[in-house]
Amino acid sequence: MPVRPVVRLPEPVLKRVCAPVTEIGPEEKPLATDLLDTMFAAPSCVGVAVPQIGVSIRAFSVDVTGHKK
Repeated sequence: MPVRPVVRLPEPVLKRVCAPVTEIGPEEKPLATDLLDTMFAAPSCVGVAVPQIGVSIRAFSVDVTGHKK
């Protein structure tokens, strides 16, 4: 899946209240893969939230494997 661009302020998606995720379905699975790909593509990144890739839902990924702290 593609690495998505990380949005920055003043992008409106970062100021919106995000919708909760109630089910993991066919739309959420590719989004999760994009989120992980985007996180792993950035050096020293340990986490990213879905709004940071332009989608207004409550989800995030974190990976502290190998992080020195």
